[in-house]
Amino acid sequence: MIVANNLHFKQGNFVIEDLSLSFPKGEVTGIVGPNGSGKSTLLKLISRLLQQDSGAIYIDDRDLLSYKRKELARKMAMLVQLKEAMPSFTVREMVSYGRTPYQNVISGKTDEDQQIIEWAMKETGLTQLEDRLVHSLSGGEQQRVRIAMALAQKTNILLLDEPTTYLDIGHQVELMALLKRINRELGITIIMVLHELQYAAAYCHHMIVMKQGKAFTSGIPNEVLTEDLLKQVYEIEAKIIYDGNYPSIIPKQY
Repeated sequence: MIVANNLHFKQGNFVIEDLSLSFPKGEVTGIVGPNGSGKSTLLKLISRLLQQDSGAIYIDDRDLLSYKRKELARKMAMLVQLKEAMPSFTVREMVSYGRTPYQNVISGKTDEDQQIIEWAMKETGLTQLEDRLVHSLSGGEQQRVRIAMALAQKTNILLLDEPTTYLDIGHQVELMALLKRINRELGITIIMVLHELQYAAAYCHHMIVMKQGKAFTSGIPNEVLTEDLLKQVYEIEAKIIYDGNYPSIIPKQY
């Protein structure tokens, strides 16, 4: 389990103050909230891309700051927002970078590394694309390559910052279904920042709602996502209609 205790962090005018949260082991947690609420900042604190001013984060009862860099890379994989063009690597070359935390500079990749790379590509449906250049693939395929690279890293925790950004709705649903299957079949703890409330409700076990650097509420998605929450956090009047676990949010007309 990942636990954050009394986190304080200040960057410019933005402040996270006295934030305490837990992320259930082996489950999918979605972090949602308005722009500028601290979603991505929280994820970067958990991944140690940023360091809190005070407070502590624990992974399996061990302080996050006590991990050496390579040791942490064997525990946790982080996929940041995709803002730049993908490099001119083949799919296989890109996925193989996930094995970097395990490699010896002298010996290079082992047979076990190669087997894990094959496995990661198979899990993400990329085997037939292994010789294609990554930048020639569709946005959805590129995201699958990045997830395969994270799988090849063989961690127990996967962090994703807005993984559905820049994808059309078909690729968004495909990606969310892939992440849900990875969690279900491999037991990987997944924590991701999402803008789409409907995906957080449909695909996550646990939802955290951020507002102005604080956790406004958290819990089971269908209990957290209410019309009152939309009014208090997003400042909109809307009706929520569920079809199974999938909600539709319908703004009220003015």
